[in-house]
Parts: sequence; structure tokens; C-alpha cells
Amino acid sequence: MSCECFLISAGYIALGLLAYKIGAALYNILWPYLIASPVDLHSKAGAKWAVITGATDGIGKAYAYEMARKGFNVFIVSRTQSKLDEVQKDIIEKYSKVQVKTFAFDFCAGSMEAYSPLLKALDEIEVGILVNNVGMSYEYPEAIHTVEGGLQRVGNITVINTLPTTVLCASVIKQMLPRKKGIIINVSSSAGENPMAFWAVYCASKKYVTWLTQILRMEYGELGLTIQNNSSDDGGDEDE
Repeated sequence: MSCECFLISAGYIALGLLAYKIGAALYNILWPYLIASPVDLHSKAGAKWAVITGATDGIGKAYAYEMARKGFNVFIVSRTQSKLDEVQKDIIEKYSKVQVKTFAFDFCAGSMEAYSPLLKALDEIEVGILVNNVGMSYEYPEAIHTVEGGLQRVGNITVINTLPTTVLCASVIKQMLPRKKGIIINVSSSAGENPMAFWAVYCASKKYVTWLTQILRMEYGELGLTIQNNSSDDGGDEDE
């Protein structure tokens, strides 16, 4: 009898844990859409400009359009000026009340001298939101010593996925701190949460972004800044 009672109790406990996990999952899914109050982005940002890197394709482009729709001026950064011009023209046609600035920059650059013109341009506007989206991956899964493009490609992935996020965070935080407001969104990937064979450099570099974001949140969250990590599965798009 005691054995039977034990099994019944264990069953109830297991069902309770399962119900809790299902409830928690549903809460996390439904909370942003049905329960939570809308966030006043303008209040949290404290300034009118949103800066988006890798803004001519994929997630970065979507962020640029959404920020403009929300009434922010947008400063878009990518490698190719012609693509920037196309996005700029389209945003202005859709949202005529916002300003759109462009800056062509090759994020393969690894020196602060190369970054200097970009950082100067950012200092000339009041940045309320920074979206670090620019990134690079492989064309397909490969062992690190056989990556197409060789060491140059390996180096570019490492630099593009880590340096821009680090440098731009450090630069923009300086102007956000005095007003105790500002939003930073660092786009990472679920690949940064799971070590996957044949994606060594990509996974490791995205893990860097995740850790950097969490640490910056610890350091600046209580000072009024909102710093978030977006672990999106973008298929390894290449938004340079």
C-alpha cells in the first residue's frame, strides 16, 4: 500500500511540474502580445535617432522600417551605398515625417582609425536606440580549417560579429548615460547558446555577443539604460 501511495504521489508531482512548465511557456508566449502594456519606446530612448547596422537586408532592414514607423529618425549603416540609398528612399516615401541618414561602412575594418568617421557621425546626432545587427556566417557548415575563403573569411566572421557591437556600444553609451535613457539591442543567434559542430567561429562569436549584452545590462541597467539581446534565428544571413 505504501508503495502504491508513493507512486501516486510521484505521479501527481510529475503532473504538477509538467503543468507548471506548460503554464510558464504559455505565459512567456502570451505575455508580450495579450497581457503586457505597450512599452513607450520614446520615453525609454530619450532621443529621436535610431541607429541600425546591417540595415539593408533581413532583420536589420526590418528594424529600420519599424523604427521609422514608430516615429524615430533612422541612421542606417551597411557596406553598399546603393542599397542604403534604396532603403532610404523607400522609408522616406512610407514615413515622410522622419529623417533618414545613411553611412556606408565596411565592417571588416579592424582599426579604430577606420571607425573614426562613423563614430564622429554618431556623435553628431542624439542616439536613443542602437541596434547592432551586422553579422556574417558561413555559406554552409564547414570545419574551421576548410572554410571557403580560408583564414580571411574566418577572420572576417570573427571581426564583424564581435568588434562593431563592442565599439558602437562603448561609443553610444557615453552619450546615453548623462540623460539616463537609451536602448541597445544586440542581435545574436540561438547558435550562441548551442555549440554546434562545423559552425565553430559563428557559434563562438555569437556567444560573445550574448555574454557582452548580459554584462552590459548588469553594469548599466540600474543607470537607466535598456540593453537587450535578440537571439534570432536568421539563417545566418550576411548583413555587412
